[in-house]
Amino acid sequence: MKRLALLSALALPLGACSSDTSLRLAPPPDEDLLGAGDPAATDPAGDSGFGSGSGGDSPWANLDPGDIPDDLFAVAWVDVTTDCWNCTYGPTAPSRYDLIDALGRVVSSFALPFEWEDSWYKPELLNLAASGPGRFIVSNLVYVESGVEQVVWEADAFADTATVIARVRTGEVELPLAGITVPLPIDSWAQDDRVLPDPTDPARLLIVPTSSSPYLPSDFRAIWSLSVTDPDALVRTWTLPELVPAELLPASWDSIPSPWLARLADDDSGRLILGLTGFETISEPDSKIVHLLPKEILMSVDLDAPDERWVLPSAGMNLSYTPLVAPPSPERPATVLWMPGYCEDTVMLWEEGVIAQMTLPIEDQCAVLGPLLDAASRSFIYTAWADEPEWPGAQRLVVSHQGEEVWSLDRLRVGLSERPFAVIGMTRVPQD
Repeated sequence: MKRLALLSALALPLGACSSDTSLRLAPPPDEDLLGAGDPAATDPAGDSGFGSGSGGDSPWANLDPGDIPDDLFAVAWVDVTTDCWNCTYGPTAPSRYDLIDALGRVVSSFALPFEWEDSWYKPELLNLAASGPGRFIVSNLVYVESGVEQVVWEADAFADTATVIARVRTGEVELPLAGITVPLPIDSWAQDDRVLPDPTDPARLLIVPTSSSPYLPSDFRAIWSLSVTDPDALVRTWTLPELVPAELLPASWDSIPSPWLARLADDDSGRLILGLTGFETISEPDSKIVHLLPKEILMSVDLDAPDERWVLPSAGMNLSYTPLVAPPSPERPATVLWMPGYCEDTVMLWEEGVIAQMTLPIEDQCAVLGPLLDAASRSFIYTAWADEPEWPGAQRLVVSHQGEEVWSLDRLRVGLSERPFAVIGMTRVPQD
C-alpha cells in the first residue's frame, strides 16, 4: 500500500512535537451547550440529534495522543504572525498551501506555481478539493490587466510538484498541459465557473457554471468535462435536464434550474452535489405584474450512472454557506451539515427529514465548517476565531464528534516552530 513516506520521515515523538498551547484533548462537554437553542430543533427525547445514532466505532470517537488517525488534510492558510494584514476581518488570500496531519504538523508544502506579482491583489482562494492519493487541486482568482482569470493547479505530495492545469477566462478554458484552449458555450464570468476534479476520470476536470439567474440560455445550464492532458479527447457534456429530469422537480417550477452550489460529496463517493434554484411564476390577478419566486433543491448525482440521484427540497434551510453533504448509502442515511449564516454560533444537521442544531462554545466566534470526517458519527472539523489578543484573527481548529469537542489545535507546526493560523480552505486528502 502506497503511503506518504514524508509523513513518517518528518514525524517526531509526540512529546517533542506538541505543547499544551498547541494541541489538546477537549474537556468534558458542557451539557448546556449540546442542543441549546430552539426546542423544536431537537427530537422528542430532547437529544440534539448530533449525539444519537451509530458511530461509536469511528476512529474519531475516542481520541488520545497515542491513537490519532493518520488522515492528511490540504490546508490553505495564513500565518498570522507574518502574513496577515487583514485577519481581523477575515483573509481571502492564503499565504501557504500545505498538507498537514491530524496533529497539525506540515508534512508537505507548495508554493503558487504561477506568477502573480503583476496582479492587483494577492490570489484569492475559490476552491480546494482532493484529486487523488496525496493530491489536491486549488483554484485561485487572479486579477490581471486584461480582466479576471481563474488559475487551477494541482499539488502532488508524492511527486513534490505543483502544476498549473487550467486557466479559466470569460468564454474559454486554457489547458497548458494539453496545449489547447477550449471555448465555452457562453461568456460566463471566470469566478462563476466552479472547477472540480472529475470523479469519472482523474485526468479530467469538471467545469460547472454557477448562477441563480432565470434569464440564461440553455447551453449555460450544462456541466463540461475536459481532459487536462489529451488535446484530442472529446469534451463530455451533461445538460441539467439530463441530470435533473422533470419528474424530480417540484411541479410548480416553470424554468430549468441553475446551479448555485457545485462540489463533490463529502463521503468520498465521487458523487456530484448540486444546489439548484428553479422559479415559479406567479401573476397578480387583473394585473400585468409577474413575480418569480425561487424554489431550491439539493441533489447528488453519480456521473457514471446519472439515473442514480438523491434529491432534498431545501427551501428555507439557508444552505448558502457551503454545506457538508454525504448522500445516502446502503449503510447510513443522508447527512447534511451547515452553518445557517455568517458568524453564527450554531451548526445545523439534517438527517432523514429531522433538523437538529448544536450550539458552539461561546469562545468560538465566526466558525466555518471544514471537512466531514465520518458521516455516521457526525464527526467533522470546524475552525473559529480564538481569543488571542496578541494575534487578532488567529483561529483554533476543532474536531467535533457526535456533538462533543474531542480534539483541538491552536497552532500548526512548521518545522520546529508553532504558528498561529487563519484557515481559508481545508479538505481531507487520501493517502492511497
